Amino acid sequence: MGNTPAVCRASSIHPCVVEPYVDGQTVAPALGALGRDAVLGQPATQGVVEGAVLDLLRSGHA
Repeated sequence: MGNTPAVCRASSIHPCVVEPYVDGQTVAPALGALGRDAVLGQPATQGVVEGAVLDLLRSGHA
């Protein structure tokens, strides 16, 4: 494809993300909590989903 090594590194997905997905682990259960604690007029955060991603990365696949 003609990509430079830097582009390849920046565009690749680390195995610690792919392996849990292949094993059926995703952050889908956390998606229902998006916006749960949102305050009208304030920027929404994705803290619950971000936490689920961290849990997934720490699940022993790294």
